[in-house]
Amino acid sequence: MKWRSWREAGVVVALVGAAVARSSGAEAVPALSSTEVATWVSDHLRARADVGTGAEPGTAAARLPGSMTGGFAARTATALTVLDAADERYRAHPLAGHDAADLDITVERITVSGTSAHAVVAERTTLHFTAAGEQNPGVPEAEGYSLVHDFELVVVDGRWLLADSRPRLAPSGGPPPLTQADHRGGR
Repeated sequence: MKWRSWREAGVVVALVGAAVARSSGAEAVPALSSTEVATWVSDHLRARADVGTGAEPGTAAARLPGSMTGGFAARTATALTVLDAADERYRAHPLAGHDAADLDITVERITVSGTSAHAVVAERTTLHFTAAGEQNPGVPEAEGYSLVHDFELVVVDGRWLLADSRPRLAPSGGPPPLTQADHRGGR
């Protein structure tokens, strides 16, 4: 598999069956499209992946657009800093850590009710291990996971903003189970 940096990896966004259900109330709210939600969610999840592949948390947070409420932006910046601290122990080891991530985001459903909305989003992420592992036959080249997120959106000053995100974790509260491992040379 050819190595790509996070800049080259990009984000694949799929809008599969993303139905938008509007309330029947007389609220004057701007239209909310699946494309907008997919872009905002991709930016949010990409910032997290960037930190996991070595970007500084402040740099990743600065790339987030103005598509979040102030409170959610602050929580996201804090979460990126915590993720960076946890990931630092992996980056310190020469044969560990990730240097690229590929994201595939699917907006499954959006439900709008007045000036709030709920989006169900499926994320499939592949994290590529650092190139240092290439000297070790049998070491996995990548690992990946699939995770469903619930995103809340609200209208603030006449525009939709992301207000919260909750991943649907395993009942233990731990990370999702590994869904793929790509072994070098021994596929």
